[in-house]
Amino acid sequence: MNSGNLDITKAAITVQIEDKSRIYGEANPAFTLSYSGFKNGQDSSVFTAQATASSTADVFSNAGSYAITGSGATADNYDFTYANGTLTVGKATLTATAGNGTREYGDANPTFDVTYAGFVNGDDEADIDTLAIASSAGTSANVGTHAVIASGALDNNYIFTYVDGSLTITKATLTATADNAAREMGNANSTFGVTYTGFKNGENAGVIDTPASVTTLADAASPEGDYTLTPLGATDNNYDFIYVDGILSITPETIVVPPSPTPSQPSPGSTPVLSNGSPPALLKALSNTRLLAPNKNIFFPAIIQEQLLGKPYEHFIEQDIFFEFDDTTDELWSFLESDIYADYYTEEELRIVLLDEQLFRKGALRH
Repeated sequence: MNSGNLDITKAAITVQIEDKSRIYGEANPAFTLSYSGFKNGQDSSVFTAQATASSTADVFSNAGSYAITGSGATADNYDFTYANGTLTVGKATLTATAGNGTREYGDANPTFDVTYAGFVNGDDEADIDTLAIASSAGTSANVGTHAVIASGALDNNYIFTYVDGSLTITKATLTATADNAAREMGNANSTFGVTYTGFKNGENAGVIDTPASVTTLADAASPEGDYTLTPLGATDNNYDFIYVDGILSITPETIVVPPSPTPSQPSPGSTPVLSNGSPPALLKALSNTRLLAPNKNIFFPAIIQEQLLGKPYEHFIEQDIFFEFDDTTDELWSFLESDIYADYYTEEELRIVLLDEQLFRKGALRH
């Protein structure tokens, strides 16, 4: 009987490296592994050297996936194969906080800062691939407090959480100026106007919640002079107001002067009258004469002559005619005593005109 040799080879043990994970900037966790393929109910205690697991990733390694490899196991009856595990390095978290700001209604927003917290490995803001941008309400936003929102940050090693800031919008200032005004004595005050300057966003007085009103101490009985117009009382959700006074000028009452009279040609024997008579006509006539002491000459301009006697000025010059009237002359007295003049001149003032023996002379008419 022949005898032979029996070769007994090593059995195969598979070393499975288990997967692990951690955050960027942290130390690697303890790596673990497991075995499969034992014979005869054995376990790793029969090994002459235990397997170990390791990774090339360290605390500074960027976020990502890294292999966990095994090695080092030895045994008399086993050979070893290794199945790698995976180390997943996750992104660390940065907190990005938007800064606060203040501006006036209608103005552009200030530049908002963003601050970061949570850096590891000595990183700082300069290491962030894309910085966050902070924004808030637009120029037309009403007065009040509005959120400042940061967003848009990107980085290979960090994820971001955001904390809002606040934007405080304060009221803009309008200048409310009372419009100057004028009126005559005895008249009631009109409604006084107000001009506003300083609007934002293309607005005008139509947006004001409560427009300013204007007060003054002057009333219908106030004498002539300048009086202060005081604007006050305006309110609005987006505007404060400063006030500038105006002036109300009260002038003496104006006596309306009708047009100068035009003469009408009287019928023969009738009393001359004015077709559009008015007191200023006599006033103008007297202002163009030389009024001397009583019983002295009074020189009338041609307009009075023409109206009293119904003939043109040139006629009397050419004919060298003189006209004499006394204070009983009916025609002249009737003219001067008419309603046209009676309300403006006293009887004595009218009689002065009739005191002279001769009212019209050639020299006077040429004066």
